[in-house]
Amino acid sequence: MKDRAIRGIAANKQIRFFAVDSTNTVQLASKAHYLSVTATIFLGRMLTAGIMMGMDLKDEDSSLTLKITSDGPLAGATVISKNKGITKGYVNNPDYEMEAESSLYGLSIGKAVGAGTFTVTKDLNMGQPFSGQTELVSGEVGDDIAQYFLQSEQIPSAVGLGILVNPDASVRSSGGFIVQLMPFTEEETIAKLEANIGKIPNVSDLLDMGKDIETILREFVLKGFDVKITDELEPNFACDCSKAKFRNGLKLLGVDDIKDAIKEDGELKTLCHFCNSEYRYDAEELEQIIKELK
Repeated sequence: MKDRAIRGIAANKQIRFFAVDSTNTVQLASKAHYLSVTATIFLGRMLTAGIMMGMDLKDEDSSLTLKITSDGPLAGATVISKNKGITKGYVNNPDYEMEAESSLYGLSIGKAVGAGTFTVTKDLNMGQPFSGQTELVSGEVGDDIAQYFLQSEQIPSAVGLGILVNPDASVRSSGGFIVQLMPFTEEETIAKLEANIGKIPNVSDLLDMGKDIETILREFVLKGFDVKITDELEPNFACDCSKAKFRNGLKLLGVDDIKDAIKEDGELKTLCHFCNSEYRYDAEELEQIIKELK
């Protein structure tokens, strides 16, 4: 089944929502980075949130960066998303693993994330990017994003993120939702929504049971409300890096450093943090770069 992200309004426009089945996207990320189970859950939650928050961008050239900087063994993570569901990201310590007894992991990762900050940067191609930063609440990602929305954007939000991962780090199910209240939301609507949120099982469990993301939204998260989907897309883990882009970056090393690389190894290798792609430049290519720098 393909991944699917949807957004829309409910309760006579008193609520806006985002929801996504990100199973394939997170699986691709886990495989690309050779992630541990714990790192897969961490990056999976970040990617899932990034897909939904990226849908709020107005054009294809804008981007949204989510970054957790923390003192736990996972050491933080970074995700960049576009408005069409294209997302990429990495965990600073992809090998760290928590101990777990279950054969199917839906871990609490707060201790592995640790204390730190959650930063959102929006580059809208209008000059200086906008950034907002809040302290981590729990390190579970969902709570931290809800706190960000409330403190930095003054939007009361409920955020649910769930990842089920097998012992081999393959992703069994992944998804989430963001539900936000408009300023004119009635108390009755708030109470009804809070009751729904309090009863909903984990999103990943529902996906694992075969329920699609729209059904989860209508029958659990927004049960009893009129729901109107206004946009949907198919998210994907993809990177826009290339050998040509990294080649331009090599020019920043300077002539002496490039000559040293030719002398010592006969080549230079670069690695993309976001997708783990490696690019090699042989001596001939490096000599050409040196000529361009002179």
